[in-house]
Amino acid sequence: MEGGHRSWALSRYLQPMPAGVAAAYAEACTEPGEVVLDPFCQSEVVVREAVEAGRKAIAVNFNRAIVLAIRGRLAWPDPRELDAAVTRLGDSPKLGVPLREHLEGLYQTSCPHCHRPTVADHFVWDRERREPVERSYRCQACGSEGTASVEPADLEALERIETRGFHYWYILDRVAPPGDEGRDQAQRLLDLYTPRNLYALASLLIKIETLFPPSALRDALKTILLCCLDSCSSLYPPQGGEAPPRTSRPRPPQR
Repeated sequence: MEGGHRSWALSRYLQPMPAGVAAAYAEACTEPGEVVLDPFCQSEVVVREAVEAGRKAIAVNFNRAIVLAIRGRLAWPDPRELDAAVTRLGDSPKLGVPLREHLEGLYQTSCPHCHRPTVADHFVWDRERREPVERSYRCQACGSEGTASVEPADLEALERIETRGFHYWYILDRVAPPGDEGRDQAQRLLDLYTPRNLYALASLLIKIETLFPPSALRDALKTILLCCLDSCSSLYPPQGGEAPPRTSRPRPPQR
């Protein structure tokens, strides 16, 4: 993910700015060493060009996703450092096994052809029934792939995850702490996610914040996680693509 590339992750949330505009204003209106304020920051361009022109910069935005994206553009870690961090995250222990193994276990199912264990790519949920009705799989053992109806074992696996367990309250308190005027809305939004979604998300967030101190590396890991959630959303088509017809089936958002 290169900071100056149009396809950079989360680009659709930022407002583009032509190169050189911020630098021209900074040089015309301020002296070297003075502070340039961007009170409604929608891009990293003002900050970068102000600093490159010898000024200091303060940027403000109340949208945490935008702040995270801009921080990533300004200080993206070296790819080797990031690869090592992702490996460390996946290898970190969770209930006696590596985190990646634990999270994959949440989506374990069986191949409908050879009946050997495999990991589901996703589950499609029926909102009225509040349970999955279909699974998508790619079996490494026999090579088959496709979709199939869920099995009783798939539903039994969900019973091990509390609907309103620690993971739910952890994320809710992060989004809207007690007393926050948006807490009711946050609860309605969290109800769009399955307990398995929230459990996996909370597990990753807790590990990221436990293993990595506040830094550009931690911000990068959170940005990657946010990008994964964004790219898997059924609310928007892939970047650069066209919206699907109304009669088409949305991309499966639930695992």
